[in-house]
Parts: sequence; C-alpha cells; structure tokens
Amino acid sequence: MTMTRFNAAAIAAAAASFVAAAVAGAAAIAVAAVAAVIAAAAAAAAVLQPHAVNPMELASRLEELREDNEKQQQQQQQQQQQEQEFKERRKKHYNEFQQSKLLLQSLQDEDDD
Repeated sequence: MTMTRFNAAAIAAAAASFVAAAVAGAAAIAVAAVAAVIAAAAAAAAVLQPHAVNPMELASRLEELREDNEKQQQQQQQQQQQEQEFKERRKKHYNEFQQSKLLLQSLQDEDDD
C-alpha cells in the first residue's frame, strides 16, 4: 500500500512538472517530464490497483497537452501577424486620404488665386 502511494505521488509530481514545463514552453523539460512519468508509471505497474493511473493513457494525454499548447502558440502568432497587417493597411489608407485632402485643398487654393 505504501509503495502504491509513493508511485502515485511520483506520477503526480512528474505530471505536474510536465504541465508547468508545457505552459512555459520548455520543450526539452517537457520531454524529460514525460520520460519521468513513463518511468514512474512503469515502476508502479507491478503494484497498481485496478483504479490506478494507466501509464499509456497518461503519456498520451500529456502529449495532447503539449500539442494543444503548440497549436495555441501558432494561432496566437497568426493573429498577431494579421493584426499587424491590418494596422499597416489602415495607416496606408489614412495617409492616402490625407494626401488626397491636401491635393484637393491645393487645387482649390490655385482656383481661388
């Protein structure tokens, strides 16, 4: 019973370190944490009870979390790029309007003279 609690605690600690590493974007640390989770799960496999954590399921869920984090970062970069492009187009349009306005004013001034 004590061995099962120790292994469950090791698995939980390794999983927590993986989540923290994935959120921080530290891929190398995340891979090491996955390896630690799998190692802890393999060590615990001999004494696991039916209600215990399945090491393969845990590893796959951790991998999904890492992939989701990567997708989220890509989407965020894409949104930032689109926003920057929009701002540039808006600025260009505003500058064109100002130039047209100045040109019209200069033409009106010439007509007045």
